[in-house]
Amino acid sequence: MGLALVVAEGPADEPTDAEADIDAEAVADADPEAVYLPDDEGGASSGRVPIPEPPPTSATTATPAASPIHLRCTRPQTLATTAASAINPERTGPQTLTNPIRTNPPTCRRLRRVPRGASGAGAKCREPTGCRLTAEAPREDRHHASSSGVRFALALVRELRPKRSIRQRLDRQSRQHDRSTVRKFARPKSDRRRFARPCSEETAVTAANPTTPVDDPGPSVDNLDTIVSLSKRRGFIFPSSEIYGGINAVWDYGQLGVELKNNVKRAWWRAMVQEREDIVGLDASIIMAPQVWVTSGHVANFTDPLVECQTCRRRYRLDELPGAENLTNTELMDPGVVERMGLKCPADAGPLSAPRRFNLMFKTYMGPVEEEAAQVYLRPETAQGIYVNFRNVRETARKKLPFGIAQIGKAFRNEISPGNFVFRMREFEQMEMQYFVKPETAADTFEEWKPRRLAWYVRYGVNPARLRFREHRPDELAHYAKKAVDVEYRFPFGWKELEGIHNRGDWDLGRHQEATGENLEYFDPATEEKYIPWIVETSAGGDRAAFTFLIDAYREEEVRGEKRVVLAFNPDLAPYKVAVLPLLKKRDEIVAKCHALREDLALDTMAVYDDTAAIGKLYRRQDEIGTPWCVTIDVDSLEDGKATIRDRDSMEQIRVDLSQVKPLILERLAKARA
Repeated sequence: MGLALVVAEGPADEPTDAEADIDAEAVADADPEAVYLPDDEGGASSGRVPIPEPPPTSATTATPAASPIHLRCTRPQTLATTAASAINPERTGPQTLTNPIRTNPPTCRRLRRVPRGASGAGAKCREPTGCRLTAEAPREDRHHASSSGVRFALALVRELRPKRSIRQRLDRQSRQHDRSTVRKFARPKSDRRRFARPCSEETAVTAANPTTPVDDPGPSVDNLDTIVSLSKRRGFIFPSSEIYGGINAVWDYGQLGVELKNNVKRAWWRAMVQEREDIVGLDASIIMAPQVWVTSGHVANFTDPLVECQTCRRRYRLDELPGAENLTNTELMDPGVVERMGLKCPADAGPLSAPRRFNLMFKTYMGPVEEEAAQVYLRPETAQGIYVNFRNVRETARKKLPFGIAQIGKAFRNEISPGNFVFRMREFEQMEMQYFVKPETAADTFEEWKPRRLAWYVRYGVNPARLRFREHRPDELAHYAKKAVDVEYRFPFGWKELEGIHNRGDWDLGRHQEATGENLEYFDPATEEKYIPWIVETSAGGDRAAFTFLIDAYREEEVRGEKRVVLAFNPDLAPYKVAVLPLLKKRDEIVAKCHALREDLALDTMAVYDDTAAIGKLYRRQDEIGTPWCVTIDVDSLEDGKATIRDRDSMEQIRVDLSQVKPLILERLAKARA
């Protein structure tokens, strides 16, 4: 335990509770000769210990001066004063204290001291109110040390300090960051005071209550650049073709990003296919017969409203311009809407053209000749591959209604204005499931899937306060939809769609049956009826889901005066589940044990070995990429056959036998999946 020391001539009294709260900075300002040695943990002093004065020198002949005057502040400090000081003056709009704030005792009771020889008359407290101070009895037993006294005191402390054992010396670097009995560090007090953000009441949906009105909780990360920088620095996401200057709205997943995205896809597949008896999988081709897209309505209707600046020639999606976000589909195609609303180019304030429809599908050619007959499309959605294979799957899987077909695959859209990092890209991955039901049960099935899909995000760690449902207005429904609801997430750039749930009716199967002449009806043996099944669709994005988990997992904490960045992923989604670290990389025996343990762990989970920095930095590096557990092998491991397992979130460390490391990690991982 560290000590704050005041050098004294003679025996010193034990400090009172009030004196222990003395403001060291104020004392130093009042008397420059005062010496306060800081606690070695960086915290407040837990007591004062008198140190004998060093042997006198010829330079030390001064007579002790009179004791300083001690003054006590008597200003009342109430809850109202404390609460008012917590309001952010830079914030506009109403502010509400959502968490209780601790109050000081009924009086400030700050102990102040004035220099020697001063009377203390007219002295005021250092608090902003400048309240009066009242005199207290002087302490006759303390005076201030010379520089030689400080050196002697420090030398004495070093002599009295207990000697460290071999293990303590080897582990010192590690224990500066994490200790076996460390508690979970809270955020600094300044971050504990949170205020309700001024906003209109929104109907947010949580897993507990789907219709609870709550205020906007705010994003997990205020600035999107924080996530972009972390993704590039740690190897989650890189700009595509970066050495050639990059390409707009196309991104590459690095070594950590591909693991995160694959884990998200596995978790979705497990929930939608593996854990259910009524859903099977499919992987359809990206390039399909061009007539598929004509029949589905994508060639005619898969469009966005496009406007073009008449001066700089930049093109924009009309419904994403400032002031046009809430326009209906009818208004978006009104030739006079730009002039009527006074919309201008965001870049140079130039005039904009009237809106026109822009088809989002990518075209290419199949075969050696580029002619209209060879024109094909890159699929804008994966769902059509499921519809054209409906009969094949139903007959071979011998499924009865209701049943579903799930697919994960690439899709391509020539977006007018992509952006917000990987939120909207031109090449992306979809996770879609089409559930085929009787027409009369479609509405109920649609309602059943809504809370089920939202709960999946909560299950894997997304804050339910940042999730909600938004139902589409009748005039914004897609050409195939009878009803549509979006699961929205509170991104740093606002509430945006995370997943869509649609009642598509019999549009798709009915249109394909009409266009091809193939019978896509379902015969119900129980009622001996034939009908075209209706479809309830859940459509999520693999990239957007991984992006959401990345944002929502981001944490910043202060630990011993240093910022600690953590990605608090659900362990099932974390890129690496465990990191194996040697305390001393120059000891071949330790390194060999680390490699052997990592190879054993890698048979069942994703494990990594790292020895490129000191142990404390290795811990922080693994925290920043979201690794749930670190296993450290040290010198004692060679003798007792044990290793230290450190938890990412609590920073607690336990010692276990090397033979028990793998079972313990797998057990914790199984609990996280459950």
